[in-house]
Amino acid sequence: MGEETLLIVGNGFDLSMGFKTSYGDFMQSSFYPKNNSTLCSYLLKEYRANMGWIDIENELSKYSKLLSSFELKSEQDELKWGVAAFRKQYEDLKLSLKTYLYEETKRQFCPKQGNPAKRVIDQLPADSKIVSFNYTSIIERMTRDRFCASKGNLLHIHGSLAPSDDIVFGVEDSAKLSKEHVFLYKAHSRHLKVQEFSDWLNSAERIIFYGYSLGDTDRQYFEKFFRKLCSSDSIYTELIFYYYGQASYDNLIWQLQVLTNHKLTQLQIQNKIEFIDCSM
Repeated sequence: MGEETLLIVGNGFDLSMGFKTSYGDFMQSSFYPKNNSTLCSYLLKEYRANMGWIDIENELSKYSKLLSSFELKSEQDELKWGVAAFRKQYEDLKLSLKTYLYEETKRQFCPKQGNPAKRVIDQLPADSKIVSFNYTSIIERMTRDRFCASKGNLLHIHGSLAPSDDIVFGVEDSAKLSKEHVFLYKAHSRHLKVQEFSDWLNSAERIIFYGYSLGDTDRQYFEKFFRKLCSSDSIYTELIFYYYGQASYDNLIWQLQVLTNHKLTQLQIQNKIEFIDCSM
C-alpha cells in the first residue's frame, strides 16, 4: 500500500492477548501496596466504591487536591499527609505497578490465528509505525522485533518496563494541581515522548486504533489533531477504530464528539472512517 500507516494501541491490546494488565487487575494482586499508604488506601476505597473500576490517573489528581486542602497542624500530620510522604507513596505505587506488569507479562503466550489483534499486526504494511500507550513489550514479542524501538518504527509514548527506561505515570496538563505536587504531571517525566508521537500522527495517511479508548487522561495528545481533521482544508485521512462491544462503541463515539468539539459528522465527511467490533 502506498500510504503511511500508523497503529495506535492501548491496554485493550494486551488484554486481548490474555494478560491481566488493567489497573483493577493490579489492585487485586499481591503486588498492590495496601499497607501503610494513605494514597493506596484512598485508591482502593474508590475502586471498591465504583464496583471494580477505576481511572487511577484521574484519582491521583483528586487525591492531590484533597491533600492540598488539608491544614497540617503537627509533625505527625506532616509525616502522614505531607508532600514528602505523598511523593514516596506515589513512587512506591509506580514501582509496584512496574513490578506487577513485568511479572504478569513475562510468561509465554501464543495468540490464536483468528485473534483480531494478531490479524491487525500481521496485515500491517512493512513500512508502518506503531505507537503504544502500554508499558509492556507484548508487541515486540509478537512481531519478533519486526517492530521495535531500535528500528525506529515503535514508540512507547509513556515509557516502558525496559531497564533503560521508566514508565510515565501521572496526570494530564489540564489538571490544576498545587506546585508541590508537580511531580504528578506526565510532562514532568523525562521519558515522555510527545514530539515524535506528534510527528508520526500528523504524517500518517492511515491510522488504526486498537484497544485504545481515546480517554480523558490522554485528551491533550489528540484534541488539536482531530479538530484539524474536521476543517475543510485538512488532508484526507483514513481512520479505523477497533472496539469491543456496544458499551465500548458508545464511549468511543462520545470521546470523538468531545475531541472534535461536537463535529463528528464533519470528521466523517472530510475523512474515511471505519468502526470494527472485535467482540464478534
